[in-house]
Amino acid sequence: MIEAMESGSSRLQHLVEQMVLFVQLQSGVLQETIEQRVYPNPIHEVLIGASERARQYCVRQRDVPIYLDERDPMACFSGDQGAVKHAVAELLLNAMSFSQGGKPVRVCEWVVDGMVWLSITDEGMGIPEAEIEKVFEPFYQVDRRIHEQQGVGIGLSLARGVIEAHGGVLELHSRLGQGTQVIVGLPALGYE
Repeated sequence: MIEAMESGSSRLQHLVEQMVLFVQLQSGVLQETIEQRVYPNPIHEVLIGASERARQYCVRQRDVPIYLDERDPMACFSGDQGAVKHAVAELLLNAMSFSQGGKPVRVCEWVVDGMVWLSITDEGMGIPEAEIEKVFEPFYQVDRRIHEQQGVGIGLSLARGVIEAHGGVLELHSRLGQGTQVIVGLPALGYE
């Protein structure tokens, strides 16, 4: 019973954080915050914090390994570190939740052409090609009636909104039976 209460409490906390960020994004408050925070935010801190948060909120497969390959751990970006951490946590949470057989989630970070890039890859079931853009619509979930869902379907929408609000890009590549890869790019601070 205590486990069920802890799980329910964690789910509720996650949902509240999602809704707060969703409202900030929709109202323009997040954009104002981003414009005010022009100091360096280490991407390393985002990756560590996002990994911890994803584990905290993951209802199933919480022990899926996350392998970090940081090629430039000193890389920084400008903006709202908490919002970016939440966005990356949503991406990790999805990858962990849909990883098959406990296979690891792989995260790679590098800097090229003034951008900090992240690649988050899982070996899950993948997403049908016709649904790839739909997964970014708020409250949309692939095969909800088949797969146990732990959220309300706004994680990917939030992640893309936060990254784009920072002047970045978020792309999703997936093949059925082969897994999913999300590529995130954020303008690097201090790189030309």
